[in-house]
Amino acid sequence: MMETFTAYIKTITALTVFSVTVGLLMPDGNLRRYTRWILGMLVLMAVLQPLLRLTKTEAESLPNWIQSVNVKTDASFDADLQEKWTKRAAEQAILEEVQQYDANVAAVQIEWEEAGEGLNHMTIVGEEISDMIKTEVAKKYGLEKTDITVRAQTTEEEETNEI
Repeated sequence: MMETFTAYIKTITALTVFSVTVGLLMPDGNLRRYTRWILGMLVLMAVLQPLLRLTKTEAESLPNWIQSVNVKTDASFDADLQEKWTKRAAEQAILEEVQQYDANVAAVQIEWEEAGEGLNHMTIVGEEISDMIKTEVAKKYGLEKTDITVRAQTTEEEETNEI
């Protein structure tokens, strides 16, 4: 019961923050007004949904298109998001470790094995990186030296890293 209530509050909070953010980002005019109205209706439906379930009037009083709006998250989307976040966190940790070998390393790009369990290929990006780093990284992460590519950082990547 408490978990359901916590999930309900989190959903309402997330929808409200999302609605306010989108409302603030929209340009002035009719589109902003309609967008805010629609987002407000979504928040209102999310708030009323548990109450309507308690009174069992949802099927009787709401049109079918309103009933089709589901606030629950998709489990597969959550799993994909978690996998991407985990891989990104691992890339960041690996970048910090590789930067201990050579401070000129600006980025690390990793190709993961199909199952997502290990590294398949690593690209090390930066200015004036020594080839010795390939040997160190290969030993550390169980890769062959041929599985590691070292390349110079482009101007576009430099701008992205500065932001």
